Amino acid sequence: MKIRKYLLIFLLLFTSIYAEVTIIGNKSTNITITNANSAFDYFTMAKGNLKVFYLKSGSANDEFFSFIGKDFNEMKKIWMRLQLTEGKIAVALNSEDEMLEKVASTRNSIGYVSKSKVNSNVKSIFTIK
Repeated sequence: MKIRKYLLIFLLLFTSIYAEVTIIGNKSTNITITNANSAFDYFTMAKGNLKVFYLKSGSANDEFFSFIGKDFNEMKKIWMRLQLTEGKIAVALNSEDEMLEKVASTRNSIGYVSKSKVNSNVKSIFTIK
């Protein structure tokens, strides 16, 4: 009985740590993301003319950057270089709720949140599993 109890606790902790993340877009955003490379291209503004939002921290942040194969600091360097050389700016946000609000209210924008946070105000583009 104790083993089942510990197994259940482990599974609950494991699923909360590794929650699925969904790349979201404004309802006007018309893009398709099928893999990590295409996500990387959009989030580095190499493809499309999109406003990019990202989270400053959190488990969704960790999962997203792991998926695209870059750590947070590497991406910040890429975004800083883009800002300085091309005037393209990725905007940092404090929370997933703020991400939902900004993406919903900004035409042609993308971001990411935990799958459980996605609502009808944004378009679900790709779920990272």
